[in-house]
Amino acid sequence: MEKFVDSYSGNSCEHVVSSIIDYNKNVEDYLMQFGYLPKSNFAESMRSHQQIENAVKNLQFFAGLNITGHIDDFTLDLMAKYVHFCCLH
Repeated sequence: MEKFVDSYSGNSCEHVVSSIIDYNKNVEDYLMQFGYLPKSNFAESMRSHQQIENAVKNLQFFAGLNITGHIDDFTLDLMAKYVHFCCLH
């Protein structure tokens, strides 16, 4: 996430917010696609922070990564291997 935020320093606030929303949607879509979050017809804003964090922890556990619940560089690298995220890397 730090690389992501750093890459947007100096851009307009609106652009940064839009990029963060896209990033969060991509992460949530990945977690749903691979079964870490149940598929839902509700908007992503309906999910709690705790639900997303638990899904990330499960992904990290099964991948043998350090379990933090946060999307760190190791987790991003793993995710990028299986799905192309144009905005994640």
